[in-house]
Amino acid sequence: MLAVELVAVVFLVGLTVRAVFRKEFTPWMVVLFGYRLLELVAFFAAAYRVVGITGPGRRAETIGPCLYFSIITITTIGYGDWYPLPQARVFVAFEALIGWLYMGLFIAALTNYLGRRKA
Repeated sequence: MLAVELVAVVFLVGLTVRAVFRKEFTPWMVVLFGYRLLELVAFFAAAYRVVGITGPGRRAETIGPCLYFSIITITTIGYGDWYPLPQARVFVAFEALIGWLYMGLFIAALTNYLGRRKA
């Protein structure tokens, strides 16, 4: 199940990259970027719920800490109060990489759109 979701995540990032390089960025893309970012956070939170994260003396048993950990990871803040179990480290690395790439693409696309709009 997680493999199918991972393919969907890669597909969504691919669509984003395509929109940036084809200069198809419109105001609606801001909404789409936000929606895709929420999808990514939700996907990884669900993955962390399955494979496990641990925190202050206990393993996360609800979705709340997993959502928090996913947001902290995708923004590459990483406070260190929750951390992944060994089997979840691949997901954490992938989410941090996607977050870094996604934010960079979003800023590039937005800058490109605003530059074209002024011209």
